[in-house]
Amino acid sequence: MSDPKHPKVGDLVIDASDIEMTDIRPVQMHHLAKTRDGFDVAVKNLLGLRPEDANRAGFDEKDKERLAAAFARDLRIGELLPAAHKLTELLHETRQVTRHEIATLLAEAAAQAKRRADCMQNGAEVLGPLVPLLDYQVGPARNERAREAKHEG
Repeated sequence: MSDPKHPKVGDLVIDASDIEMTDIRPVQMHHLAKTRDGFDVAVKNLLGLRPEDANRAGFDEKDKERLAAAFARDLRIGELLPAAHKLTELLHETRQVTRHEIATLLAEAAAQAKRRADCMQNGAEVLGPLVPLLDYQVGPARNERAREAKHEG
């Protein structure tokens, strides 16, 4: 594992604590100005101006400092994003595999309980405590039958 401040794709720890995060609503995204390919060349052009050229163009030192800070933040975010995207992918896939395991164990438990209940005189006592599990297992089939009946009737 690499340094969490400078993660590699596949690392499970990412430290972005040095970035002041911004959380906005999706509707606000549409109102933000966008950059295009090549913006970095324009940024470097402005940051590399001699003070007299910047003054002549009306680009003051405060704006130059803000641009330098924003560009550095953008580069830092760019360093973190590939590892963050991969971590998100890994978390999603791991959750899917884990839920597959859960679904399989639930199905096996329900099937085992039904088999035991079928072989015993007190089958209701076996199945009674498992009503939530059994409802969960038969829910999709029950809903499908109800949907079919609705369309037939």
